[in-house]
Amino acid sequence: MKKKTMRNDRKGAEQAAETVKKVARNIREVSSTARETVKKIHESGAITELAEAVQEAAVATKETAKEIGDTAKEIRNSHVAATTAAKRRMKTSGDNKGC
Repeated sequence: MKKKTMRNDRKGAEQAAETVKKVARNIREVSSTARETVKKIHESGAITELAEAVQEAAVATKETAKEIGDTAKEIRNSHVAATTAAKRRMKTSGDNKGC
């Protein structure tokens, strides 16, 4: 019984080794393909173009956020929001008096 178990264990180990070898070959192939793809993308100028586009988008977003912040400060400082809110409260409380 032990001989059979040892043979099965050996067979399992050999299969595991073959599986590991296949995985290693696949890793090499995929790595090579990825390397070639990155090389072609780099040569085409696409990476530089993408980086520039992302930078432009970041600057535009920053400028827009600053404009929104400035507008919010102006509104807060002009007390327009407080006045509008007070008018709405008055209107709402006036509407409720008739109920």
